[in-house]
Amino acid sequence: MGSLAALLDKWRFQLTFGVEIEFLMIADKPASYHSIFQSLISQVGASRDEAVELCDNEVKKHTREEVATAFRGAGLLTYVDNENHLASSKFKWMIKGEPELVSSQHKDQKLSIYPIPETKGPSAKWSKFVLVDFEVNTPALDFEDPASFQKLDKGLEIIRSFPTTYASDDCSVHIHFSGRLPEGGLDLKTLKNFLYLIALCERPLAGFHPEERLCNWAAKPTSLLFSKGDRNPETMARIISEFQSVPELVRWASTKSCSRDQPREKQILDRSFAFNFTNLLEGRPKQTLEARVHMGSLNSEVISRWVKTLGALIDICHHKPDTLFLDLGRQVSRNPQYGALQMLLDLGLCDLERQWRGHTYSWTANDLKYFASMLDPEEDHDLDEGVNQQQVHEEHTETERLWIGSGLTSSPVPLSPLPYSEGASNDRSNTT
Repeated sequence: MGSLAALLDKWRFQLTFGVEIEFLMIADKPASYHSIFQSLISQVGASRDEAVELCDNEVKKHTREEVATAFRGAGLLTYVDNENHLASSKFKWMIKGEPELVSSQHKDQKLSIYPIPETKGPSAKWSKFVLVDFEVNTPALDFEDPASFQKLDKGLEIIRSFPTTYASDDCSVHIHFSGRLPEGGLDLKTLKNFLYLIALCERPLAGFHPEERLCNWAAKPTSLLFSKGDRNPETMARIISEFQSVPELVRWASTKSCSRDQPREKQILDRSFAFNFTNLLEGRPKQTLEARVHMGSLNSEVISRWVKTLGALIDICHHKPDTLFLDLGRQVSRNPQYGALQMLLDLGLCDLERQWRGHTYSWTANDLKYFASMLDPEEDHDLDEGVNQQQVHEEHTETERLWIGSGLTSSPVPLSPLPYSEGASNDRSNTT
């Protein structure tokens, strides 16, 4: 009987999750910074901008190692990926950089306390500080185990213990979920029901997030998965109902609508949606469903509430029939006041409904249409140059081209930092 119970437990539906936490830290330059900078120019022949980049990279490496040391000191197995190779481990915490966060440093209000002027280009000035970009990834955690949330809280507490860490408006929290099956991933019923939920209940789901997360090129709304003529509840439900396999559903949900009619070698893989299915493509090592829409935060309560909500929604998608989500979609389309809290109650998530009281937003159908229209590639946008540049930049960094049979195109190789000179001081008490 014991072996049968163990076998049944192995095959019952269990969720694992992992969290990617983006944040910034303002670090002092070490006393050796200026001398190394001068040596790079006079002895190595580096340009001023190259020397700044090399020296800043060294500060970033040492700062990330300091954070990793704090994690290890708290008993959390941690490693650092300073080259940002996107290495992953299911069993360790990982600390790496997220360079896109630094590009917005000068518009961030936090920096009024720690002014960091331009350090490169024609208007370059000296600064005592370096803005260090971080992405901290948790190991795979058991969703049903309360100890998992204690580990998440401990990691966030360590991050907050560094006084100059903060989550800017450009930071986000990405959450990955997978089923604890021998092959990982999620089954067809769960994925179809989840797609029904996020497509037909897009408005109440948007109530968990502020405007800046809903009008974001890196987390586009689910409705934009569908071609412009198909964005009505009946057609979306019909399209979802016709999927007969996980690979078929995942490929459709991972491919830009404008390229689905192209030969497979020309199809464009797009992960920049609020809910990203690309990790579930065949051959991908993660086999996770990723939620990208959550705003940046270092608050344990805020992040844990969103993790618990997502996990509960996925669990319901696994155990309940599709009629539940079709009925919810009808209620959303008929009732313009239908919001996030009512959706939680109708799904039987009363405890989560109580936790979310006072923390939701009220969006109308017109609000969501407006947000979607600003991000819709099929719309003729009349945006200013700055917004257009942002769109091009974010779509470039968040969208990958899928080459069938030859893998994805590789990213440009970053400029490798030179090591600190032997014996150079790492004392940060004196800055230049």
